[in-house]
Amino acid sequence: HLPGYIYNHRARMFFPPNHYKSHIEPLWQCRCTICNALKRDVKALKNHYSGEHNILMCGLCIEHKQSFPAEQKCYTQAEYEVHLLEGDGDGSEGHPSCEFCNKKRFYDRTGLFMHLTKDHYTCFICDKDGVKYRYYKDYNALDKHFRRDHFACRDRYCLEQKFVAFSSELELHSHNMAFHPSLAVSRSVPVHFKST
Repeated sequence: HLPGYIYNHRARMFFPPNHYKSHIEPLWQCRCTICNALKRDVKALKNHYSGEHNILMCGLCIEHKQSFPAEQKCYTQAEYEVHLLEGDGDGSEGHPSCEFCNKKRFYDRTGLFMHLTKDHYTCFICDKDGVKYRYYKDYNALDKHFRRDHFACRDRYCLEQKFVAFSSELELHSHNMAFHPSLAVSRSVPVHFKST
């Protein structure tokens, strides 16, 4: 404990008492900048702006942005749409959306990347070939990609295992020879010999 200072648990910092009262405490208040109404929390303030003044606060910014409630911005509908797509002209880039999840938005690119990595799929063959950050909505979409652009094993057991695909027909043939000999014989890769 520092003598002459007060500790604020929300800010996790010590402040001189007069400075805290005059400068910091007002930042924690959820006060309407239009009619000066004081609300209990940011959610209530957001509802107040929307219901009473037809003004919007960004839920993603409220949840993720490191700022005091009094520093949160308010927007008209048109300004809000620009905010979502482009940011506020202050270095922010807007809130990117997932093309697969009904345009669900994320606070930033990192949030979107974490979502894509966790909830969607990439092709390990394309990744290996240097094609990065191409995502597929679900495994069915990825499987269509395997069949269209690569060489996927269509054996029932391999289909159940998933992710059994190869970058060349020769690799698929080698796989079939090792694991599905009857399939490999029926679909053998023609080998051409040069005559001397």
